[in-house]
Amino acid sequence: MEKNVGIYLMVLATAMVLARMTFGPLSDKKGRIWAILPGLVLIIISMILIGVITHPHLALIVPFMFGLGIGGAMPGLIAWTLDRTKATESGLAGSTFYFIYEIGMFFGPFVLGILLEKGNYNSILVIAGIILFVMLFYLYSSNREKK
Repeated sequence: MEKNVGIYLMVLATAMVLARMTFGPLSDKKGRIWAILPGLVLIIISMILIGVITHPHLALIVPFMFGLGIGGAMPGLIAWTLDRTKATESGLAGSTFYFIYEIGMFFGPFVLGILLEKGNYNSILVIAGIILFVMLFYLYSSNREKK
């Protein structure tokens, strides 16, 4: 597996496609939170697993879970963002969402590289998991306040 990152990326992409086909309609039928929360939970679990697994074949579970998480959460997050904007500003809202996402993709590796100099991969994954857990708590709390 470590010699062929293509397998990892193939499993990740496959899971993302499957999740989007499932979680997107779920988000529309049941509500955004039904796609976002399970997606974030899968991302958190996959981040924990990547730090503890040792068998190479088990390493394929992680990109699958991560792909399900990202593929599941993203449609709900995008729709959640658009639900909170005026119809005349949906283009701006969508581009702002992706701008912030891409800023994270750009600076994330840089910041995590700095953190790696101070710690190890496990500590980075714990920090990322804590950030996602805070986000999970915020989304859950904000959804409960609306009811």
